[in-house]
Amino acid sequence: MSSSEITRVSDTALMVAACRAHEAELEDAFVRDPFAARLAGERRPAILACLAACRAPPTPSQAC
Repeated sequence: MSSSEITRVSDTALMVAACRAHEAELEDAFVRDPFAARLAGERRPAILACLAACRAPPTPSQAC
């Protein structure tokens, strides 16, 4: 299992936390969540990368 895989229901909390942490870093952020980055932890970059890749048209070799 890669660190970006969402395989359990509890992983969705990490996904939401990663997104909230990213939003909080924006200058014009709609959400300010001081705990989101800490909750998402070390998996945050991998989760965000996977979400970004999944927004693009998928290729046969692409898996999230």
